[in-house]
Amino acid sequence: MRARSSSGKWGARSGAVLVAALLGAALFHGAAQAQEPLWWTQQKQACGLPPSLAYNTWASQGYPCRSNQPVQDPRVALHNRVAAVVNENTDIVDSSVLQGTNLWDDAAFGAMIASIHRDLWRAASGYDASARNGQAVMAYYAPYLHALESQASSLNAARADTVPQDVVDARDGAKAKADAAKQQLADIDQKTADEALAVTFSDSLWGTERNNALKVLHSRFPQEHGLPQPTPDRADSSADPQPPAGPFHERWVGPEPMLLPVAVAQVGPEWSPQDLSLPQSVPAPEPPLSGTTEEQVSDLEQLAGQARQAKAGAGQTQAELNQMEERYKSYFKIVQEGQDAIAGMYAQTRFYDSEARWYADQQANAATRLRNATWQRVYATAKAVVWEEVGEKLIPQALAAMAHAKAADKARKYAALVEQVRGIEGDFELYSPKAARVLAFGSAGEAQHLLDAVCGTSRQDGRQTMQKALDAAGAPKDLGEAWRKLVETPEP
Repeated sequence: MRARSSSGKWGARSGAVLVAALLGAALFHGAAQAQEPLWWTQQKQACGLPPSLAYNTWASQGYPCRSNQPVQDPRVALHNRVAAVVNENTDIVDSSVLQGTNLWDDAAFGAMIASIHRDLWRAASGYDASARNGQAVMAYYAPYLHALESQASSLNAARADTVPQDVVDARDGAKAKADAAKQQLADIDQKTADEALAVTFSDSLWGTERNNALKVLHSRFPQEHGLPQPTPDRADSSADPQPPAGPFHERWVGPEPMLLPVAVAQVGPEWSPQDLSLPQSVPAPEPPLSGTTEEQVSDLEQLAGQARQAKAGAGQTQAELNQMEERYKSYFKIVQEGQDAIAGMYAQTRFYDSEARWYADQQANAATRLRNATWQRVYATAKAVVWEEVGEKLIPQALAAMAHAKAADKARKYAALVEQVRGIEGDFELYSPKAARVLAFGSAGEAQHLLDAVCGTSRQDGRQTMQKALDAAGAPKDLGEAWRKLVETPEP
């Protein structure tokens, strides 16, 4: 009986232990099942997934399932909506937040929503600010661009330098006048050079006639020290007597004009938005998140649309700004180069006008030099003619008279002859400025008085002598006509 009792007690204790073990296993299994949501357990069962599979692992595998109707936790839809927002805006939102966040941890999920919201808000607000800044830049440059386009339309597209034709015509006309004045000056200078050669020839004639006359006197009166001496015979003209400078004076003329560089004002501000002092728009501060998780996800979706719209608007503004920049720089270059060319041509016109006036002043001086050269030629030729008269008539007649004169009269006649020779050797009255004015503007009586002073002969002889001098000097026609009018000599 005891043995059975003992055996029964052990069996009872063993059964109790087995029941407890089974119960513990069941409780442990129930505890393990309670660590994951029921829907996830059912999902794994419905999709034939391993019981130990974690949700994040399943999500990273692409949610494989052998059933067409998986059972989902209500949070899955929110997770998918958030994932869609991130995947559709990877250029705005950091997509790595999906892999680095436990989506089943409500706190972590909320922090991820806040991070995505911050990225979307910064993007939307930043794009809006960028668009406003771009529009401010375009508003600043718009009136300048309009002015440049208007100025460009006034340029001459038919010319490479775009200078209007009337400006070109004005420059060409001024240049033609300057060239003509320059040529006229060259013509006068050439006449003066030719006249100077004639003066040299007249000087040679003067020297020859003078020497011939003086040699006759010195041969008759070798001991007379009061007589002028003949000039040495030389092959060149260095020993020939020289006429004095003409009586007509040149006026002062400034230096020849120069084409100076032109400083042209800039047609407008250069394209440099970064240097503008414009009010800058800054992103607005992010509002705090509020509401349920469902409402926050909806806010994310709405904010994502706003961010994409703001990005598109900023892109459109940037495209318009780029187009304006291209147009502005193009018109700026065209107008600036056109204005530079126009200013340069205006400067050329002013230069040629100044040059024409300067050449006109030089022509007046050149005409004065020509008049002096003509005067010197007439002077030298008159001297030659007078010395010829002295050598061929005055001296022979005086010597003949002295040969038949008494001794007392001979001395007096000789002294008179020497005095005449010395007077001829001295300067003519024609050299004086007063005589020059008489010759140019005086009356016939004054001209005759001048002739008498120069030649020391009668009216008829003096008139013929000066006419010979003018003819021999090749005086200008108008001077000859003026002379004939003064001395009342009919034109041949």
